[in-house]
Amino acid sequence: MAQGKKSFLLYADYIDVFEELSDIDAGQLVKHLLRYVNDKNPETDNPFVKIGFAIIRNQLKRDLKVWESEREKRAISGKIGGIKSGESRRTKQDEANRSSASKNEANEAVTATVNVTATATIDKEKVLEYLRGAAPIGTERSTLEAEADLLMKTYSGKKIGNLRALCNKWMANFAERPTMPQPPKKMVL
Repeated sequence: MAQGKKSFLLYADYIDVFEELSDIDAGQLVKHLLRYVNDKNPETDNPFVKIGFAIIRNQLKRDLKVWESEREKRAISGKIGGIKSGESRRTKQDEANRSSASKNEANEAVTATVNVTATATIDKEKVLEYLRGAAPIGTERSTLEAEADLLMKTYSGKKIGNLRALCNKWMANFAERPTMPQPPKKMVL
């Protein structure tokens, strides 16, 4: 076997050889084959294994020649592709450098100062969705709506980064906040 080669082809046509052998001889042939492809230089006194292996060995040698030829072609193609790729990258980098230099020249003449203040409006449905995901199981919708209104009132006009994270944090503190009084439930007598 060749250096660096980790596999080989075993053709389905070999079934005819293996079918003619006893199970013991077929097993010995497989072991002999594996020793051969792993460069163990196997030897055997079994004439059936010798005959069967001679057929397989000849095909292995033909396949190895094809593999080495293909490997050489791919190495050459890869080298050519690498050269072209390097030239292409150099060309693109040169163009980028020229473009960047002309942009820098154009930008030198412009100086501007801009102050922007923006506040985002909070979508109540999104807040409810996120609160529902972070709320303890069994939390009523009316409670979630009250929490959403309170959250929106608290953060009105303030900068909010991640609304989902804010809702998760809000509901994490839910248990610590005093609860709103609930109307008495109707009693049936």
